[in-house]
Amino acid sequence: MTKSKGFYFSFDSFLALTVMIGVLTLVAQSSDITSDPLGAESVVYTDASTTGQDSLQIASQESFVEAFSSSEQEELLENTEMEEDDLERNIVDGITFMWANREFDYAEKTVENYFDSKIDDDYEYQLRITEENETTVYETSELPENPSIAASTSRLISGHRIDEPSEGFTARARATEATTNQTEVYTFPPMGGAREGGDLWIRRQFDLEEVESVKDATLHVSVHYGCNEADFQQLFINGQNIQSEFEEDHRQRDCDGFDDRGTAAYGTIEGDAIVDNLEEGENTVEMRFSNQEYGAYLHPGMRMEVEFEDVATEEASDLKTQSIPFNDMVAEEQGGSKTGGFAVNMFEIPEGSEVEEVSFSLRAEDIDQVYESHVADTDGFFGSGDGWNDDHFDETCRGETVSDIMVYFNDEELYTSGAPDDGEVYLDFDMDEDDLDVVEGTNVVTAYFNSYADCTWGTEETHIVGSYTDEENYSSVDTSYSQDASGLVFGEIDVTTTEEVGGSTENPKHYTEEFERDVQSSFLHIGKLFSASIEVGVDPFDGTEKEAFRSELARSVPSSLYIDPEFYSTPGENTIRMEDYEHSNGESTVQFVPESSLETTVRVPSQVGLGDLFETEEEAVEDSEKRLQEVMGDYAEATDIETDEITTGDQPYIWGPASVDLVIWSE
Repeated sequence: MTKSKGFYFSFDSFLALTVMIGVLTLVAQSSDITSDPLGAESVVYTDASTTGQDSLQIASQESFVEAFSSSEQEELLENTEMEEDDLERNIVDGITFMWANREFDYAEKTVENYFDSKIDDDYEYQLRITEENETTVYETSELPENPSIAASTSRLISGHRIDEPSEGFTARARATEATTNQTEVYTFPPMGGAREGGDLWIRRQFDLEEVESVKDATLHVSVHYGCNEADFQQLFINGQNIQSEFEEDHRQRDCDGFDDRGTAAYGTIEGDAIVDNLEEGENTVEMRFSNQEYGAYLHPGMRMEVEFEDVATEEASDLKTQSIPFNDMVAEEQGGSKTGGFAVNMFEIPEGSEVEEVSFSLRAEDIDQVYESHVADTDGFFGSGDGWNDDHFDETCRGETVSDIMVYFNDEELYTSGAPDDGEVYLDFDMDEDDLDVVEGTNVVTAYFNSYADCTWGTEETHIVGSYTDEENYSSVDTSYSQDASGLVFGEIDVTTTEEVGGSTENPKHYTEEFERDVQSSFLHIGKLFSASIEVGVDPFDGTEKEAFRSELARSVPSSLYIDPEFYSTPGENTIRMEDYEHSNGESTVQFVPESSLETTVRVPSQVGLGDLFETEEEAVEDSEKRLQEVMGDYAEATDIETDEITTGDQPYIWGPASVDLVIWSE
């Protein structure tokens, strides 16, 4: 097949003269103009016609180098098919060049920037290209059916794409099936109790749909126990004790004999020890602690990360509904120890979402009637229970107001009460009925039962009910929200991955990530040792950090925080700051660990359009499949590809004679 050394050109002067003789200028005028050629309307028409002719004539002679600033030229070189030599084209040829390349936005912008300076504000105008069909490139307003004055002037153009075959094969491709590498994160919300010698069981359940697709899994263990390693007694996955596999990568300990706070430890178990014990459907992780000092808790950062292969689909929904369970927890008194417990859970609301439902339920058993409501002060305190009672209250907490049951939503007190006679707690809260102040971003539910900070506790047993104990009536958060459906694009698939923040243990901790694609959602999984508070900010590398989350309540530090994509600059670098603001002076006992991770979801194209022209159909198909895999990158692999081949010329380009028409009118 031969290639045509094509070009855009104006007809030479002889042909142009011939065409001008044969082409009549379009004139819309009333009979008054014909009868009175020197009347006012005739003068206006003549002015409009002259303005149009002059403008198009100048645009046919002036080049982009002459007409536009260096920054405007640079913008065209970076964002269109124009090259340095193309800047020497005249304005009309350049506009048609961009239009032929389907760079409509820049063709339109060029018309507006150029002709606005040439045509008086008294006139409206329209520039259009007519080949087989008429296409408007730009217009200041819609051309009315009967304008009072209208004038049109035209210029003929023609050409072929340079150095391309004038006919051939081109193809597009779409992945009808693709395998993606995904990561699912199952967080373990912080909770705990069993103070000074009590036993504590915590259980977390999660579902796996296809365990055979699991490639790898890592259990991040973030716990707080006493001063002896044996206090962290057992760790089960589906009944298999894997405690011996746990190695502490980071540890902080306060066991100097005075007001001991015990041990904060962080480590991971990964590989076969996890994967071999996972099951299809429901999975259960159980942990048992027995403390001699302080209490036992799950700390921020406890989570299971499961990597798997998934067959991607293009199905998308603008409605997201989720039910997020609380962990199941039982704290048991042993030999005069103390019980009580707290639980934290979170949910996200993306910016701009329409919230359909937010509700949550709290179920607890064996809650003691210790204090209905009291204030610790220097004169002692009095409640509905035992009055001043060192067995249930720490004197260091004077000034705190505490109750047997305390529920907070986003740091705001939602409910406080003494325990019921039977110790059974059934609480339900609803967005509308309880006027919950739901915010865009991260929302947190925190509940305390016979346990607030280190101030108060219960006796015998405390049970916060999760799905492990009761599959129907358990503590959970239920949400439903919808997002703008315009963001759901056919031909794209969602891929979720995680990246460790790395570095060292420190407070505050900074993590910089360069995003190559737009982020659809993100969650920061915070790993901490000792923990008191949390504040997270995002700096999109312009020096204007914005606060993404801050908590004010004792122990109300979620394992996972939602960071809305609106906080990021994408593509580009962004820095996330994590800080325990109560201990940000370098205190060694409050640290973030490098195994903290950022979970992001991005959209990956699963189709490509028509490409270049090739001499054979096979070459065109091979090119489309190659381009498809390039845009999918490392995120996905197309396993079934559908292609469309076209045996024609290079469609986006002008082939035969066409005209550029400049129409000027006045209302």
